[in-house]
Amino acid sequence: MPEDCAKPSCSSSQDAFNAAMSLATRSPAKSSPSIAQPCPLNRESLGHFSWSVLHTVAAHFPDRPTPAETAAATSLITSFSILYPCQDCAADFRKSLSLNPPHAETRQALSVYICDLHNEVNDKLGKPTFPCTLSSLDSRWRDGGKRCNADPDDTPSSSFGTPPP
Repeated sequence: MPEDCAKPSCSSSQDAFNAAMSLATRSPAKSSPSIAQPCPLNRESLGHFSWSVLHTVAAHFPDRPTPAETAAATSLITSFSILYPCQDCAADFRKSLSLNPPHAETRQALSVYICDLHNEVNDKLGKPTFPCTLSSLDSRWRDGGKRCNADPDDTPSSSFGTPPP
């Protein structure tokens, strides 16, 4: 994982949102210089946001999932490998999944599995890896500690709400 992923990048959820929006926008709209024109994600931004989704889903996965939740997590990962817009990335991801199918028996299993997959990709790209311990993953993707939750009413737990039954 990139080195900056292990370090605080935002002091609040609003800062995180602003950072994400700056990645997803490129040039200002010609009709209004103060409004950014959204552009399609490039390969790097798509990868960043995709890993963020997968890590966040894993971080909030149940400790003891139902068979339906386990199947849904496996399906999500498999679907990414089929539908991912970058065809080279998707083919590489499918190859990884064929050698190491998804592990979604517990939150820890899924979190570590996603981290291992991400580290595998980062190794191929010559990027730093991330420690795949549950405490490191939770600190990065689940709670973030005080560095990420300047607004106590906007923690991931409160902003995500309760999952559907």
